[in-house]
Amino acid sequence: MIAEILSIGDELTAGAILDTNAWESAIWFQELGLRVLRHVTIGDDMDAIVTAFRTAIERADVVFASGGLGPTADDLTRAALAQAVGVELEFFPEAYEHTKNLFARRGRPMPEQNRSQAISPKGTRHIPNPDGTALGVDLTVVREGRSPCRVFCVPGVPAEMRVCRQSIDRTLREELGLGRRKIVHRKIHCFGAGESQIEAMLPDLIRRGRIPQVGITANDGSISLRMMAEGDSSAECAEQIEPTARIIYDTLGSLVYGEGEVTLADVVVSQLREQQASLSVLEIGVAGCIFNEANTARIAAFQGELFSDLSAFSKHLQLLPPSECAYSALDSGIFSAEGETVERRWVAMAAHLTRKQRQTDWAVAIVRFPEDWADLSNGAVCSRCAVEAKGDSASPNGGGNAGFRDDLVPHDPERATSVFIAVVGPDQQCRICTASRLGHPAIRDIYVAKTAWNALRLQLLSNH
Repeated sequence: MIAEILSIGDELTAGAILDTNAWESAIWFQELGLRVLRHVTIGDDMDAIVTAFRTAIERADVVFASGGLGPTADDLTRAALAQAVGVELEFFPEAYEHTKNLFARRGRPMPEQNRSQAISPKGTRHIPNPDGTALGVDLTVVREGRSPCRVFCVPGVPAEMRVCRQSIDRTLREELGLGRRKIVHRKIHCFGAGESQIEAMLPDLIRRGRIPQVGITANDGSISLRMMAEGDSSAECAEQIEPTARIIYDTLGSLVYGEGEVTLADVVVSQLREQQASLSVLEIGVAGCIFNEANTARIAAFQGELFSDLSAFSKHLQLLPPSECAYSALDSGIFSAEGETVERRWVAMAAHLTRKQRQTDWAVAIVRFPEDWADLSNGAVCSRCAVEAKGDSASPNGGGNAGFRDDLVPHDPERATSVFIAVVGPDQQCRICTASRLGHPAIRDIYVAKTAWNALRLQLLSNH
């Protein structure tokens, strides 16, 4: 059976409040075995509400509307439903008594305008609402050559909506036999490939009409594969879904990071706890995008430092003793790989330094380089590092670190558009990736954080 959810009120169409009623009701319908194909939000306009009811009744077996049952002039739901199905409005004495008694229990006189809440479409069965002045509406609409459509209207106040829904739930189970068939959803999350790339890797799974049905959505860089099955029991649905889930896991491999409501941060926290490993994080110029999540997660032995930009970090380096200076913290041989750039070498250096200073198993460095950052000697790092990096014969090391000379190593073309992320673990090998800072500003920091968590996740997997 098909259901449609209508949410009525100018406050919803104007975005003044969030429509939690539709969200809750969709979950409830799923538990009953109803398939919701549409959520429709309508402002307080008579013609618009009438049209919404007519079209919903035509295409759905159950219509659930919330809002518009109050006593004021903009509460149009009862009149609109009556007009949509072609019946008269009728005064219901029992509904009037309900409203009067509620005011009496509260020790308040009932305004005359509340009398309108006792007027409903002819044929209405009222739904109990002990917590509010408006009773819900239960109306069966006959459709020629088809089974009837059942329309339920409830108050928009969430607490009252939930009370009415309890009564509707019994009606749907007892009179329509719902709740016997189940609809089960399972959601698998991926990171590291785009939506179209993942669909190309799983070409048959997204096909319409397939059982179980698979949908694909993108959210802040993560890709979710949603599987839906319908059956006589939850176990039957799970059995339908399992082979498809196995195909996803086998095909996508390490792109998959979890299911349900789990986040990349949740997965990494579990990995660190399982391996009894400590973590340190250094963030430069990225507003604490990963540090805040790690701190909230209460990772055992987590340590971190935040710097607003490279200049702030440079001042920090100036205060370090020579033995802990950023450049001397490393063996320059670690940067011998062909194709390395100044930026990649530098973020690796920052990760190693952080791990060494903090004495942790793992370290992550996340650095956003200024677009005009020219070389290592312009004040972005400490003067001792800049001298040693250029192989100056006057340096304490006698130029022994000439392998880090920025006049021999190119700058990274991604510097202006990317954040650089380095992960160092117990093997002291450094893995470097980048996260693009292009795209919508609202998700840039989220994407950077997810990329950093994912880089650490993959390294923890390989280390386990």
